Amino acid sequence: MGAGLSGLVAADLLTRAHLNVLVLEARDRVGGRTHSVRMPAETSAWTDLGGAWTRPHHTEARRLAEELGVARFAQYVEGDGLLDLGPRGVERLAEPSPMTGAARFYDGAQAMSHQLAARLPAGSIVLNAPATAIEVAADGVEVRVQRSIQACETFSARAVIVTLPPRLVAGTLNFQPDLSPQFRQTLLDMPTWMGHASKVFVRYREAFWRDQGLSGFALSGRGPLEEIHDVSSPDGQLVALFGFLSGGPYWRNQTLEQRQQAVIEQLVRLFGPQALTFLTYHEMDWVQEKYTSTAEDAAVPLADFQYGHQAFEEPAFGGRVFWAGTETSAVDGGMLEGAVRSGKRAAYLVQATLMD
Repeated sequence: MGAGLSGLVAADLLTRAHLNVLVLEARDRVGGRTHSVRMPAETSAWTDLGGAWTRPHHTEARRLAEELGVARFAQYVEGDGLLDLGPRGVERLAEPSPMTGAARFYDGAQAMSHQLAARLPAGSIVLNAPATAIEVAADGVEVRVQRSIQACETFSARAVIVTLPPRLVAGTLNFQPDLSPQFRQTLLDMPTWMGHASKVFVRYREAFWRDQGLSGFALSGRGPLEEIHDVSSPDGQLVALFGFLSGGPYWRNQTLEQRQQAVIEQLVRLFGPQALTFLTYHEMDWVQEKYTSTAEDAAVPLADFQYGHQAFEEPAFGGRVFWAGTETSAVDGGMLEGAVRSGKRAAYLVQATLMD
């Protein structure tokens, strides 16, 4: 249930194990928190509005990308970084970028989900199908989908893999019988990865920061962007800086025009007056995505929060409900790697349970 990366990885593996699979997806697209768009639209340059990077130790995500023929390229890290000290000025950091070794995808990270979806049997994915309830019986499960007030459908299966972010599971899915209070609290305590994130992209004609010997990486305690990266395409069709908007509700309560003005002023402060002449400004606020975030996710989670929980390692309700999604992975939880790992884990558990 869910056509993000973890759900599609599980569906692909189960299909290849000769099990019949149906993927229910609330959105009108596959990919979940990977969402790639052409920017500018008339080119072949892709920008990731959601998950974007793999790291050198992300072996499962890299293996999947290679299997699917989804090519990657190295994140640009040449040059110095910057530290925005606010009233004390800007400090130049002559040290390797923390993104050294990271890679992005030529066609965007969502391309992996597109490729996985394409090789599932026709009719395996149902879009615009938000699940609202799961009823568990001795011989299987029923999943209720509420497309509108009038349109309700029920899908029956031997088992279901739930891939929604844990807080959405607790807040939007009605279970019969109900989840235990302890497990429900575990779900509520788990922040949604990227649930608080607002990504800002500023497109330029030239990567002028590179001419200054800068990598485009910057950190700021002043904001409005707290972390900035060069997200230009390797072929030069897209030249852009990207940053995470800081400050939680403060900046969200400003108008788009106010945020844009503050972001450009910050980029000018960091990279010089050339940052004033930009082509386009774009935002993606994941807090507004109702199929990703809850109201609690607007707050920035603790940096050292540990994803994964032993309860996700085993099926629930006598082997009828299984768990996947990047937050359920104790290894690289929150990352693309965690999504792939959790999808594989869930698929193997389903096989072991249903084919025993």
